[in-house]
Amino acid sequence: MKALPEQPFELSVWKRAKVQLNYHISIEKMNYSVPYEYVGNYVDVKVTKRTVTVYYKMNQICTHDRLYGRINQYSTNESHMPENHQKFQWNKDRFMKWAASIGDNTSILVSKLFLIVIKLKNKLIKVVCHC
Repeated sequence: MKALPEQPFELSVWKRAKVQLNYHISIEKMNYSVPYEYVGNYVDVKVTKRTVTVYYKMNQICTHDRLYGRINQYSTNESHMPENHQKFQWNKDRFMKWAASIGDNTSILVSKLFLIVIKLKNKLIKVVCHC
């Protein structure tokens, strides 16, 4: 008798999607990045409960954890972006490095702005959820 596979069988659904100019595909109202070289091409997409795996001409080109919840979320892998887009990827770390390059007071201000945004986000969630 053979040993069981390491990963249990998982049901999947196959879909077809066109890679848009922003190098993302839309699957079930969620957006997943694809290497930018595939813009304009159609890809096959295997969707499971946990993952979204993208194939081009039967070759796997990327995989993402599946998104749930609020519609129109984005899962973007920075390596899928053209190099000139990667330079303009702004997140908290990049804002903090930028602030530090200006001075201590700018770093303090930007840190406080992030704290305010987090507090406002938490209050909004409570209002929306009626918690």
